[in-house]
Amino acid sequence: EKEALEGVLFDTQTNLEATDNKRAYLEKEQQDLLIKQEALKGQVCRLNKELENSEKRAREMKATLTQQAAVMEADYQQTIANLRKHTEDCVRKLTDEKEQVRISLEKRLQATVLQLGSEKDGEIQQLNERILGMEK
Repeated sequence: EKEALEGVLFDTQTNLEATDNKRAYLEKEQQDLLIKQEALKGQVCRLNKELENSEKRAREMKATLTQQAAVMEADYQQTIANLRKHTEDCVRKLTDEKEQVRISLEKRLQATVLQLGSEKDGEIQQLNERILGMEK
């Protein structure tokens, strides 16, 4: 019976030693996992900060680009308005010039018609005088 108790005691001590070793191993494993967890928490914090900074830069860039686009659109609209005004001015100027040329040509035509009429009347009168002179 003593031997049986000694055997049980030996088995118990062996089991206790194995359990103690396993406990020590698990405690070390737990410590390693806690260290890794803290490192991962640090990485998560760092990555969150980087993400926030990236999002902030993206918002700022979007705002800047939106503002630049608005300025460019305003410039574009102003350029179109200027071109439209310039075109209208050119059309008006050319229309005025055309009207002036038309008026000038009409005056010249009237003057030429009057001159030709006078010359014709003068020639008719000369011919009539010659005819009268021949009849006498």
